[in-house]
Amino acid sequence: MREPYSLLMKVVIAPDKFRGSLTAVQAAEAIRRGLECAYPEAETVLLPMADGGEGSAMALFGPDVKKVSPGIWQSTDGKDCCVVSAEIIGYDNSELMACGILERSSRALGEAIENALKLSRGTVYVCVGGTCTCDAGEGLLKILRPGFAGHDRVMVLSDVDVPLLSSDSHLDALSFVAQKGASALEATVLRKRLEETLAKYPDMSHCRFGGAGGGVGFALHGVLGLCAFPGAEYIINRHADTLKSAEMIISGEGCIDAQTTGGKVVSALEKFADNKGKSFVAFAGKVSNSLDGSRYIQVTPAGVGQAWRNAVNAAEYLEAAVRNYFS
Repeated sequence: MREPYSLLMKVVIAPDKFRGSLTAVQAAEAIRRGLECAYPEAETVLLPMADGGEGSAMALFGPDVKKVSPGIWQSTDGKDCCVVSAEIIGYDNSELMACGILERSSRALGEAIENALKLSRGTVYVCVGGTCTCDAGEGLLKILRPGFAGHDRVMVLSDVDVPLLSSDSHLDALSFVAQKGASALEATVLRKRLEETLAKYPDMSHCRFGGAGGGVGFALHGVLGLCAFPGAEYIINRHADTLKSAEMIISGEGCIDAQTTGGKVVSALEKFADNKGKSFVAFAGKVSNSLDGSRYIQVTPAGVGQAWRNAVNAAEYLEAAVRNYFS
């Protein structure tokens, strides 16, 4: 049974993107509209989130950031930079997507990190997630070598905390290749390549974040030795005071499934809410049947199919689901 809510409660609305339909900002606005229909007196704060994938620069810096080149963002004071892998070697890169997954390279990300270090006098955040590649960072390592100039100013924020390869059924880099368009045969080839990579670095088989970005996390954190953190958790901690001031936290993402537990925004915020004694609920376009949780609300009506991915439809479904939940 849903708990009763105060009409005057303060709510922080902190969703991730709904990939393929809504940005985190658009999702937050739709959630607010739905909540205001049921609780017009509630105080709402919009806090669009990210985990290292799309939208990470805005989630890190808020409005105090500007885009200076494709995939590279800079704080308005000129001090820090953010390199977003999803904007460089992600699904919107038509040149990469025109290639099969076996030919896609992470090289452009290495070049972007080099450029960001020239622009920044402070920290360069490298947000890893949402890539269409699975080359274990091999292309990136053709640009960046261990001990490269400025390596001590780079911080990696990973969208998932999974290894390059798992010895059991847990998540790893291969868990995400189907959504990148890999066939079963290509997945088999990729497994062999990743096994060969681990053979070169036998001491790094348990490298944290190794499976992020198709192995980009392995190259950055394992091979190059850069500091790395769970992206969602790091961004949440930057906004901890805002989140702690709320009575309730509302989150969401396009799909809540087994991958969510690998360090995504929804799971990280749920953990934060539980630790701080806050109410929590998350909305998603789809919720996996394997998950048992009254806190996860699917917004897509039965029988809709892929129509929910249309931005207008997605916003309407999300707004309606929130309104119905709180009514």
